[in-house]
Amino acid sequence: MCLLGSRWDRHIYISYKPVRNYYVQNPGEFDLGRFGAVAHGDLLVHEIVMIREGLYSHEIVFDSGTVFFVEFANFEHRVEPI
Repeated sequence: MCLLGSRWDRHIYISYKPVRNYYVQNPGEFDLGRFGAVAHGDLLVHEIVMIREGLYSHEIVFDSGTVFFVEFANFEHRVEPI
């Protein structure tokens, strides 16, 4: 997954391995973002939880109502300036 940094000055890459379960849920109506392109909006929730030893979940919720959820055993991330 690649996310745009809050100041639009970096890309944040996250990869999960192995993935046990995931979903992406969008609201019933998905409108154009504030900047004239399809966007998920501001980040409201960013939470990593240990479900049990060796199994974690990551939930990201945006102000548009979009929810990203994944269960995984391990992850890697990197940040690259734009």
